[in-house]
Order: sequence, then structure tokens, then C-alpha cells
Amino acid sequence: YLTTGGLDLKWFGIAWALYNLSYVLFSWRIRAIENKLGERVSMMVVLIAPVVAYLALGLSMSLWLIPLASLFMLSRALNVPITTHLVHEHTDAAHYATTVSGLAAMHGLVYAVMGPLSGWVVDSFGLQTNLLLLGTIFGLTSLISFRLLRKHHLTPSTCSALPPLIGRLFLFVTC
Repeated sequence: YLTTGGLDLKWFGIAWALYNLSYVLFSWRIRAIENKLGERVSMMVVLIAPVVAYLALGLSMSLWLIPLASLFMLSRALNVPITTHLVHEHTDAAHYATTVSGLAAMHGLVYAVMGPLSGWVVDSFGLQTNLLLLGTIFGLTSLISFRLLRKHHLTPSTCSALPPLIGRLFLFVTC
């Protein structure tokens, strides 16, 4: 994105350092951010921030939009503490290790599928198309999940029929 947006190569290291510094700053203040937003809004940020960033960056290859990339880092910084807290709060001791392992496996699976797919789309159709595709995929999966959950009025008892992590995360986001 930086190269396509026209950033001179001599500025790449500084831009990359600033991008990663945003993660450090968000991580450093994550408890304050989560306390200010609340768990539910924080979880919504985890889900929506990447969609906004992918779509906005995909619509224009402008260096002025680079600060939007920090939304990825905000989502990433919020994701681990919130997910860990949710698993800890809503999973019984008998299923805790399995749930944490399942979460890690699911993250790995998503990266294993999306990484090669993204590389192929960039090679075949360009970076801009890839960003728009990723924003659309993430947006549609979030929208479908929210609609299904609202339609079926998931409650603690109906969520218990789902796998522990999925049920509890869906319940948390929708209730």
C-alpha cells in the first residue's frame, strides 16, 4: 500500500515504525480504552474497525488514508485481551483449555486460508481489489452473524447448544 500510494522508499522504515508504534500505544492503553468504551463496544470495534480500514484503504490508494491503517492495530490490540477475558468469564474450567486452543486454531485457519487467497487476488487483480474484497468478506460475515443472532433471539440457554466459544462470543456481541 505504501509503495502503491507513492511513498518514497526512504520513508518506508519510518512509516512502518509509526504503524507498529500505534499498536504499542493502543496496547499500552488498552485497559483505559476498554473501560471507556465498555466490553460490548470494544468487541464491536474489534469486528468493525478492520472492515472500515479495508474498505477505506481499498477505495483510494492515497497516503492521506494511511492513518486509517491504525484501525487494524486498534482491533488487534483489543482482540486478545477482550477475547481472553470473555473466554475466562464465560467458559467453565472443564472447557477452558479446549476453548482457548480452539480460538488459536481458528485464528491460524483464517490466516492459512486468507493469506494465500489475498496473495492470489493481489497478483491477479491488484492490491485495491484485494482490500475491497477483504473488507467485503469481513463485513458480510459480520452482518450475516448479527442478522442470524437477532433472528433466532439467542439467549444463554440457546447459546449453550453452540460450541462454547462461538456461543459465548455471539451471545456477548448481540445481548
